[in-house]
Amino acid sequence: MAVEHQIARLTARGPQITGEGFGGIAELSQTDVAAALAGLNDTVYWYMRLKFCGDANMLPRLRDGIAWQMLGEAMFNGLDISAKAVPSLATVAILQATEGPVCSSCNGTGTLITTETAKDCSTCRGSGRLGMTQERAASMVEVSIPTYVKRYERLVNRYVGKLEEIESEGLSHVARRLYGKGE
Repeated sequence: MAVEHQIARLTARGPQITGEGFGGIAELSQTDVAAALAGLNDTVYWYMRLKFCGDANMLPRLRDGIAWQMLGEAMFNGLDISAKAVPSLATVAILQATEGPVCSSCNGTGTLITTETAKDCSTCRGSGRLGMTQERAASMVEVSIPTYVKRYERLVNRYVGKLEEIESEGLSHVARRLYGKGE
């Protein structure tokens, strides 16, 4: 889901993102979201600052935090992961959760508009972004595509899911801080 759509979810109970509706602020800015992040734990705070505030300084902190979690999980579960590959795997998971390349079919809008209708883009499923390819992920980890798929893809996808949970927690926190209510 595009960042604009995510932030629009925050405004559902307050003013609309365009300023129409219930009055109040005309739109949520990155500064508004950043101010509402106070009180979050480190990982959630870093993720939200990176994704919703465009703060690239949070990437190394978040990457290191996720990398330590991956190493711990690997040691506990006996997974065969090289310590050298873990920071790259964490980066792949973070980039997959926060960015993804812009969809060429809808130019990142998530919507295909024809002369008669507007509908969600079927290529990106309305997100405006395409997921990370196995080829790009394998090159970031510096392994072959079959090695990435066999050894690392499942772990990366698990952490993408964890980052989505972190995002949900962060969005709920921001909604409470901005509007005094949870979702």
